[in-house]
Amino acid sequence: MCTKILNSIGLILSIIGSVFWFKWGLSQTSESFGIELGTKNQVDTKWGRITVEEAKKKGNEEMARCRNLARFGLFLIALGFAFQLVATWI
Repeated sequence: MCTKILNSIGLILSIIGSVFWFKWGLSQTSESFGIELGTKNQVDTKWGRITVEEAKKKGNEEMARCRNLARFGLFLIALGFAFQLVATWI
């Protein structure tokens, strides 16, 4: 019975990790606001009309958040495989 529980936990963790990876790992794109624009110029972004400097800062923060969530997803996948490996050797 213990092996079935460990195997199920591993499978669930791997599925959740895959969702995290595909949602945040593959959707990382960096936005460009133009090389020649000054940092104080206003641009239209998905966050509204803000300066180039603020847009770059928000873009970097979003990329870091996506990167961390994608790494968490990979960790869950690895943990799920570890649970399944332990379940086969019990």
